Order: sequence, then C-alpha cells, then structure tokens
Amino acid sequence: MYNVERIVKEKDFSWLRKTIKDREIRFENKIKSNPICIDLIEGVKHIRLCSYGNLSLIMGDQKTRKTFFLIMLIAAAVKGTIHNLCGRNEGKGVVLFDTEQAEHDVYKTLSRIVRLCGMDKQPDNLKVISISALDANEQMDVIEQYLEDNKNVGFLGIDGLLDLVDDFNDIRESKECFLRMKTWLKKYDIHISVIMHIGLFNERTALGHIGKFIQRKAESVIEIKIPEYNDDISEIKARFMRGTQKFKPFILGIDEDGLPYIDTGLRNDGAPF
Repeated sequence: MYNVERIVKEKDFSWLRKTIKDREIRFENKIKSNPICIDLIEGVKHIRLCSYGNLSLIMGDQKTRKTFFLIMLIAAAVKGTIHNLCGRNEGKGVVLFDTEQAEHDVYKTLSRIVRLCGMDKQPDNLKVISISALDANEQMDVIEQYLEDNKNVGFLGIDGLLDLVDDFNDIRESKECFLRMKTWLKKYDIHISVIMHIGLFNERTALGHIGKFIQRKAESVIEIKIPEYNDDISEIKARFMRGTQKFKPFILGIDEDGLPYIDTGLRNDGAPF
C-alpha cells in the first residue's frame, strides 16, 4: 500500500505553487496567437493551416498522394508562395524526415521540392533526411538531435509518423512519443506536419493510439482521398480546424513533370464540390 503521509511530505509544494502561479491566464495579460507558418489563400481570405508551436496532420488511405501535399507545404515554407499556399517561414530552416521510403525514392521527393520551388539547386535552408533504416527509438533520437543542433528550424515534416513507434496500439509507447513531440513544439517553437494512415475499420480516424493523440492535438487535420470518379487526382478536405474556419475542398493533381498542383475549381467530372 502507498504511504500517503510519506508521499505528501516528499512532494515539492513550493514547485507546485510556483507552477500554478506561472501558468495562470489572466484577462489583463493579453496573449497573442501563435505566428502563422503557412496559410491557404481562398479568394481574398487567408486560412491558417500551420502555425509555430502546433501540429498539423495529413491523413488518408495508402497511395492517396499524402506525400505530394506535404511536399507542397514544405516548398511553401522554403519559397514563400506555392500555388494557393502562402509560406511565412521567413528564411527559417525546413527539414523533412522520411521514415518509410528507400533512399532513391526520398531523393525523388527532394527533387520535386526543389523543382516546385523553381530552383535548380537545393537551397541551404532545406534538408531531407532518410531514417527508414533505423528503429523507432533511433529515429526519435535522430530527429531530436537535429533540432537541438539546428535551432533555426521553423518547419519539420515527418513522412511516416507510425514508424516512430514499434506498436501504434500500445497506449504507453504512443503517449511517450506524443509527449516527446509536444516537448519539441514548445522547446524549439516549430511547426510539425506529419503523415499518417487512416484506420481500415473505424470512422476514418488516424491509425492507432498514436493517431488519436496526434489528431486531438493537431490544429489542422487534413484528409486526402482518391475520388471514385477519377483516380488520377486526390481530393483534399479539412476534417478539423482549431481556431479558424475550414477551407473549401480542393483537388490535388500531378502535372506532366511529376509535380503537384492545386485546383480549387470544379471536380474533374464537371460537378462543383
């Protein structure tokens, strides 16, 4: 049995009182919203997708072009404006960690980002790192070490969040991974955008316990799917948006050069969204 008296004596009440005082929110002390990293231009409106200190989740079934949309976010963070995406990263570092693909495929991802930015060489503030050969703990350690060594990073992309845990249905391991990512958000004041698969037998939510944790924390939950009327395109919809309105659904297509583009007009079968 627990010795309640001993536990009470050992508690650091001064630390608890200081924490309560430090974390109190007061009406007269106005708190500004987190600076925007990337927003979506919709007509004359700018809708926040990514802000510093927050997470965004890109989710969908397999082979729905989730990586292509993350590529567009990364290009916007690097260049400033890509199609309807407006990056406000202001020269900060941008890094993509790929946990899934072979190095040749990761190189193709990097090539698409550079070409989407309209550049003929890799910019200094863009790094792409393949960590698929590492185990889950090693992957987390590598990401954390990179952030510690590169304090100028503003945007972190993780293509394949599920690989950061050995068992996405292990609630303890999932929570540890999630809490570690929350620490990165606060300590390094970055935006983290992650890709996850959707569960096969539920109400189209991100896979496993880790998916539930991420989905609850994310400021933007974006779903991508292949429409029945045309498997050459993807439909992008806002599932959840915190503190801002949902954007209207739009199409993501791939041009003849293998680069993604956004179409906010009609569906390819001629019908509006």
